[in-house]
Amino acid sequence: MQRNTPQNVSDLPILQWSSGHTERRSDVRFAGFVGFHVEQGKVAAFDAAAAAAGAEQIEIRHPRGGGKYEHKQHWWLGERLVFHPITAGPPATTISGCIALAQQTGAAGIGLAWPSGEKSRMAVRGLVVLERTPLLVQLSVRSTMTGALLAALLDHYRACAAADALIDRARHADPVMFHELGLPLIAGAEQSAGGAATAQVVPLISGHPHPIDRDYVRAAWAREPLPGLAAEAWPEIAMWAAGYRSGETNGDSHL
Repeated sequence: MQRNTPQNVSDLPILQWSSGHTERRSDVRFAGFVGFHVEQGKVAAFDAAAAAAGAEQIEIRHPRGGGKYEHKQHWWLGERLVFHPITAGPPATTISGCIALAQQTGAAGIGLAWPSGEKSRMAVRGLVVLERTPLLVQLSVRSTMTGALLAALLDHYRACAAADALIDRARHADPVMFHELGLPLIAGAEQSAGGAATAQVVPLISGHPHPIDRDYVRAAWAREPLPGLAAEAWPEIAMWAAGYRSGETNGDSHL
């Protein structure tokens, strides 16, 4: 028997997607907006990189029941962001399939939970680059956006599989991993969140082109130090994803 050295599973900056219903201050009023945002004041390194990149600072109000709101400052990162997901990829093509394959989903580095009577929650950790600074973040979504994020990851698998046939196999014998290509996440077309009478939302979608060609793979390829950082982060990501379903290591339970 070998003695374990206890390890911490650290919280990361939580990268969120607003589908149009989250409200930000516009002059003296609040209005819905679309795009990526990260709360300020959580991780100093992220704050510094966002400020250096000239990210816009916005005030978001969150409903807290009883007509009350909580106001917080966030960095707005726009409607397009290149994300390098550190995951082996979804084990199934649907959320229900990934739930059924919960152990494989966690082992792939994907956090997924759907407690009874609650909304689904999904998260993937990966790297973004702000002002030439690579940063490890946790992309977290809920409800309808879990299906949107899964669809984006499945399209990223398409891009990685296409890259397998285009790269120099003598120099890269292994399959192209998800973090080795940048996944451009963009705003999709507005759609109904459910039935015809439900509110409209703007999902995040993959911005990979059809088809994938050699020039695109070359431009999207992760440059150093991203591959090394991904490999370094993987053991902790695996622990985080394994405990996500129970809520033990979510890191985004406060949302």
